[in-house]
Amino acid sequence: ISSLGSRDERFETVTVVAVHEVNPAPERRSAFCSAAAQLKARRGTSTQHAFHGSSLGALASIARDGFVSTNTVRNAAQFGKGIYLSPVGSGGRAGMMAASPQYASRDADRVQHVLFCEVATGEPEQVRDGGCAGSDQDKPSSEHVDTGVDTLVKRTDGTVDYTKAVRLVVWTNKMNEFILPVAVVSFRIDSAFEEEDDDGDEETETEEEEGGMATCMT
Repeated sequence: ISSLGSRDERFETVTVVAVHEVNPAPERRSAFCSAAAQLKARRGTSTQHAFHGSSLGALASIARDGFVSTNTVRNAAQFGKGIYLSPVGSGGRAGMMAASPQYASRDADRVQHVLFCEVATGEPEQVRDGGCAGSDQDKPSSEHVDTGVDTLVKRTDGTVDYTKAVRLVVWTNKMNEFILPVAVVSFRIDSAFEEEDDDGDEETETEEEEGGMATCMT
């Protein structure tokens, strides 16, 4: 949760309004634990924590029923077709895609919501930035990788430094095996400056949801 901290306390304050624990159905938890154990045995990798941003209604649906393909609409397909998450510690909130109002949209009380997740990453690969045209990748490029990141940096011991990645991509065919929702975190940002026009945000989201189109953002 500390990843959601203020960019600069002189100009804004971040208040965590609520943290609601998610209790996935036993079969979902079992599927995740099985996938994580298999990846650890094959790759020697551990799970990572990451945030997924959306509206409160969408997050409640994910927590209750799991991810569905329509959850990917907001994220478009800039780096491939999958569920996009922000690894914990990836540049703080200033660089956290999931906490952006484009994804974690503000409700009537200007509160934003993100889903805190445990992710079985396996071995990630660096995925191509397809720009506004998007990338058509929807699965690992080889049997040696499992997920994707937009920036792949490895430490001297060979482990992946997820704090360098803004986006962690889990392909849709594995989204409910590789991602386990843990909690919904609700937070409010009070800024000394007006960051964005709220009406503009709402219009963009309506276009995305009704037209199946998404704004290209880097």
